[in-house]
Amino acid sequence: MSFNAEWLELREPADRAARNAGLARDVADHLAGRGDVRIVDLGAGTGANVRALSPLIAAKQTWRLIDWDAELLAHAPRLDGVDIETDVRDLARGLDALSFDGADLVSASALIDLVSGAWFDEIVRKSVTAGGAIYMALSYSGAVAFDPVDESDTTIIEYINRHQRGDKGFGPALGPDCVTHMAAACARAGLRVALAPSDWRLGAKDAALLHELLAGWAAAAGKIAPERVAQFGAWLTGRAAQIDAGTLRVTVGHGDLFARV
Repeated sequence: MSFNAEWLELREPADRAARNAGLARDVADHLAGRGDVRIVDLGAGTGANVRALSPLIAAKQTWRLIDWDAELLAHAPRLDGVDIETDVRDLARGLDALSFDGADLVSASALIDLVSGAWFDEIVRKSVTAGGAIYMALSYSGAVAFDPVDESDTTIIEYINRHQRGDKGFGPALGPDCVTHMAAACARAGLRVALAPSDWRLGAKDAALLHELLAGWAAAAGKIAPERVAQFGAWLTGRAAQIDAGTLRVTVGHGDLFARV
């Protein structure tokens, strides 16, 4: 599963607005008082977690950004007091060799809905073994609301969520079940778990993102139910007109998790 830099740049303002500020502050407070903080960021892309979290942490930081795409990692930020290490690695196939030794925190953003339950459970096991905390931001929860409502909305979201559970390279994906699974897996490992909502709330200012998002949804739904492609196309045409008119509002459910000993 891969995403290009243009998509990541398009979604980052919505992610930044949605990320739960209280939970991010809890993460920073947990790391307070340490002279040097080491963070491993999984599926790091262009470094969205670094940009969002590093300003909150009052310590010298070393971030190890892991992604299979070297071109995305090349966009990682360069910030004062933050050392960046990049690790080009296919997390779908190289998990056995991955070590979190020395990490105070293992993080990811917009990743866990794409992976399997077994994959995430192994991340928890490795994190607990290393003694680090876990921060997973912006995981899709499956809840989507449109304003105004269209009669095809429920069907579209049903098929999108089925598509989300398909194999994205890590085995059958958690998709909209990821927040529940993460919380249960961390609790089983003896960690204290905090969850907080981080919903996208998209409107007129997010027109470019909405066009891209809804086109992707219509295509994904069509892969699950090809006999309904015409219905999904008509839905997309109507929604695109509302986006252009600035009248469409979409709430996309996400959740953030912080787990620590």
